[in-house]
Amino acid sequence: MLSIFARYIKLTTSCPFLGMSRELRQDAVSIFNAGIDAVLPHQMVRNALCVNGNKLYVDNTTYTLNHNVNIVAFGKAVIGMVSAVDSILNDHIVGGVASVPLGITKDLIHANKRELLPRKESKIKIIEGGENNLPDDNSFQAANEINDIACNLKEDDLLVVLISG
Repeated sequence: MLSIFARYIKLTTSCPFLGMSRELRQDAVSIFNAGIDAVLPHQMVRNALCVNGNKLYVDNTTYTLNHNVNIVAFGKAVIGMVSAVDSILNDHIVGGVASVPLGITKDLIHANKRELLPRKESKIKIIEGGENNLPDDNSFQAANEINDIACNLKEDDLLVVLISG
């Protein structure tokens, strides 16, 4: 994801824009930003979930919310997805675990993308692991905790599963 931003900075300062009027350049950058924003994982989650009272709407399916939501997540881009779900369902979340790449929290803070991090009060535990994309003790711990959540669900519980590649 950070490489997209690096290319963006290069794109907005490179030669193809030099011959354009300032207004045309601003329009091109705005169109580019809108395209990127539309496909960012956290925005896609925000667009997919709708809450009205105690009802969660996902596509054409309705779920009843009653402080019964568990979140499990794993993958390179799920931290922003977790943040989005956390802000949408916050009071209804009873717990959760997200397995994310080692160092992602620090990288997002450094990139000034704190909005992609879950709230400090979040009930979703973030476990960083998998250095160099290889399983390690932390990723094993995350997998076990995800398994525990899935195995201990009750009939009225909801499990939101977030996966990215």
